[in-house]
Amino acid sequence: MLHNKINTCGGLVIFFVVFFINSVGHCYVSDSIKAGYNWTSSSSNNHCKSHGIDDACVGNSAVSGGVCTGWGNRGTYSDERATLLFIAHQVNANGAKFCLTQVQGANKNKNKGVAGPWLTYYAAAGNQTKCFWLCKAGYGGPECNDPVADGAVCNAEEISRNAFSGYKLATSSTMNLESTDWMFGRWQNPGTKCNAHGENEHEAFLAVSGWLPSGHGAKVAPMMAWADRSGWDDMESAPIIHRVGDQLLMCSPGYKPNPSNTDCEVVNATTCMLQNGTFCDGFSRDKFDETIHTIDSTSAGKCLRYFCKDSNKAFPSSGDTSCEDCAVGVRGGPNPNNGVCVLCDLGQYFDSTSGQCKSALGFSRTDLQYGVGKTNSKSGKVSDQCWTKTTPEEYANCVKGITTSTSIDSSNLVQKYNFNTLKLKPTDVQTTSKTKLAPKL
Repeated sequence: MLHNKINTCGGLVIFFVVFFINSVGHCYVSDSIKAGYNWTSSSSNNHCKSHGIDDACVGNSAVSGGVCTGWGNRGTYSDERATLLFIAHQVNANGAKFCLTQVQGANKNKNKGVAGPWLTYYAAAGNQTKCFWLCKAGYGGPECNDPVADGAVCNAEEISRNAFSGYKLATSSTMNLESTDWMFGRWQNPGTKCNAHGENEHEAFLAVSGWLPSGHGAKVAPMMAWADRSGWDDMESAPIIHRVGDQLLMCSPGYKPNPSNTDCEVVNATTCMLQNGTFCDGFSRDKFDETIHTIDSTSAGKCLRYFCKDSNKAFPSSGDTSCEDCAVGVRGGPNPNNGVCVLCDLGQYFDSTSGQCKSALGFSRTDLQYGVGKTNSKSGKVSDQCWTKTTPEEYANCVKGITTSTSIDSSNLVQKYNFNTLKLKPTDVQTTSKTKLAPKL
């Protein structure tokens, strides 16, 4: 409110000879920092524009069709209209802290000593406040003070209009936020009259101006608000807000602009999951070691699990997350549910999908060469004999005597003899001058 603002941060009580005013002041952003958020010298002359902030407002500030409005939304007084925005309450060269703020128009009825309407700032209904940091490209960490932006700090909280739909305008006395807004500037002089109701207070600030698909950042821009007033005996006031600079894409800590600069993407997915996720039973957060473990890629949106980075290693036992060699193959491998190494007994094979040992089918040497129930003399053409098949699926079908095209998992073809050491000699098979011998099995 113009009649009680001073150019400083915080609140002061100024005493005069016959009266005193409870003075509330703003923090003002330096010109060099303002320029880094697309504020130009011409921005300060951008007065008396019509209301236009698209879908930047949140909560019940949005009317039908998603349009933001300063009219029609009652504020803390029935004749003072308001809008809920995310306005910067702290600004540095690398980023800004945006807080939910009720921007409200105030009128002459409330103070006869003011030449025109002015602007006030409040918390949402119930004194609710909500803040988040957004950082420029190349920065992250607390208060965007990390120039490396390596994703060591990750805020995966959703930032979107829908995420803040539950907030409501305050329609009765609530917390005044004027002293926490960081202003780009304010004006009230004869050159800022926008109607017949005296001089209109103008104030400029940095605010969220649009939302991103991912919900991990937003578009921000400098905005100008001016206090409008209508009516004579029954006056109503409202903040008229519009952009006075180009939009800038900024991301939550732990995220960065994508190559097309249209959205924000994660810098380090593991960091975000570790900081914001809940670990599944049996997977202790404290035992996770990024040098040897990897987060399960299927854990997104669920509780988190982790396994050994080396696919040939697994956990020795439940509760022991050190990674040791595991006999990965037909006879064993990591259990996909808990990462523990499984070793199957002779006559069993390892089912990598379920992580369990299952009974294997037994086949003789003759079965493996010609198929179950066949011998050298009864197997027909050489091309029909199993040892000539070129793919595991064809070979498995042949050995089992299956003629359909159904794919069979060849991993359970564990025979009475060691399949890996099976050697075929030319005398074991029929050959013709036109038939090539298959490679040794």
